[in-house]
Amino acid sequence: VIFNDGGRLNQKIRFESAGVVAICYCGVLANGQTGSQPPGDCLRDDSRSYWVLMARTMIRGPCLLGRSGLCEETLWAFTTGLPLRLEVRGLGLQSSDKLRIIPSTSDCRDNPDGGGEATVLKGCPGACTPLNMPDTYLYGGGAGKDDIDIQVDTADNHSCDVQNVNCRSSKVIEILPETDRIVWRFDSDPNLQNGDVVVLDTVTGGSVEENAIVAGQLGVEHIGHPVTRLTDGIAGQAGLLYSVPVALGLGTQPRFLPGAGGWRRQSLARTREELKATEPKTQLNVCWGSGPDRYHIRAGRITFTDPLPMSEASLSLTTLEGGRAAPAVLSFTTSSGGDA
Repeated sequence: VIFNDGGRLNQKIRFESAGVVAICYCGVLANGQTGSQPPGDCLRDDSRSYWVLMARTMIRGPCLLGRSGLCEETLWAFTTGLPLRLEVRGLGLQSSDKLRIIPSTSDCRDNPDGGGEATVLKGCPGACTPLNMPDTYLYGGGAGKDDIDIQVDTADNHSCDVQNVNCRSSKVIEILPETDRIVWRFDSDPNLQNGDVVVLDTVTGGSVEENAIVAGQLGVEHIGHPVTRLTDGIAGQAGLLYSVPVALGLGTQPRFLPGAGGWRRQSLARTREELKATEPKTQLNVCWGSGPDRYHIRAGRITFTDPLPMSEASLSLTTLEGGRAAPAVLSFTTSSGGDA
């Protein structure tokens, strides 16, 4: 962020966590000659402060909203030897973002190419490769294999299977302004949950500002709107209507149009079910970044443990006759913890 004459280009701001921030401006500074304020501070007196709200914008990144209303890290726990997928909550998430699992002693921001955790595999079960494979492996054959792809739901791709394929499509076909809210109507159920944050691709029909507000295109990064699934008194419309907390006031409202019906849910992203841990590890760092080899912040920590052994397990034949196909009997007793 650069102010005044722009002569101090080396003075930059780095945000340490995701969230919505207010950007304030002060044009009246203390001179240090009157009052107790040091020179250069924003002037304040008994009746007012000279800080003025200039804008609000979103800082993209992972964010598990805690009880305090602030972003917290996610804690994952999985068993070794089984394919798994990660679910990440955040603000402004995009399908071009990446995750990387790195050792607990490594730093996300300075993590180099090939700096992933060697005991965690990607591409399973078909072609597992370790997350510490650099881009230069086998003359470039390792490119991207230390980065984990994520996918957010959109109008053209939602409700996908565990490999993020075989997805469904749902479009916004109508925008209905009401006194204290706006209702989006879809042509089929988009499977959105209460609290999901959604942005529409295009809205027309009102002023530039009204269109942006209705679409959730607020701020530089487009903050979006939390949606609420409407179910009461809507015969034949179950799963098609969602409200957003936008009040445009009384009077005749413009006839808003949703363009091609595009939307994206940017508060939740999922990996493919392609990851597998080969050894128990505790508190590995899960890093989030805006692209391959560009990691900015820790999304959370992940722990892998070996499954508890079965106290009794046996495999028995049901026939001793040679050449005859017959079933086998597998018997076991689960552990005291209930894990098989």
